[in-house]
Amino acid sequence: MTTENVIEMIPEVEYKPVKKIIIHHISKHASVEKFLTNAIPPNTPSIGWCGGYLISFTNFPESDDVTREVLNGITHVASVYYCEMTEFKSTIKTQYNQEIMVIDQSTEIPVVAIAKFLKKRKIQDSTKTSES
Repeated sequence: MTTENVIEMIPEVEYKPVKKIIIHHISKHASVEKFLTNAIPPNTPSIGWCGGYLISFTNFPESDDVTREVLNGITHVASVYYCEMTEFKSTIKTQYNQEIMVIDQSTEIPVVAIAKFLKKRKIQDSTKTSES
C-alpha cells in the first residue's frame, strides 16, 4: 500500500462534544481526610483535581439507554464525590499512609464543567444560608 492509497482511505473525523451532563447524586465531604476515608476505595491509585476540588465519579454501567443518551450528547454521572482542596498537590496521603497521585484535570472540559457547577452550587447554598 502506498502513502497515496492510505491518504485516500482516511475517513472524515468529526468531534461531537458532550452537550449536557446530568448528575444523579452529589456527596460533599467536609475535609480531604473524610473524602479519602469515606468516598475513595482502598488502593485507589489516583484522584482528579479541578477548580479547587478533589473529585471522584461513578458512572452507570453500559446499557442501551446509556449508549443512546451518549450518542445524543448527554452524559449521566451516577455520583460525584468531592471535597475542597484549594491548591493542587501532586500527591496526598491517606490516614493509612497510602500515597495517592492527584491528576490535574483543569483542561478536561467535562470535569471543568462539573467543578464550575459545584462552585456555583456552593455560592447558591451560602446565599440561602445567609438569607435565613
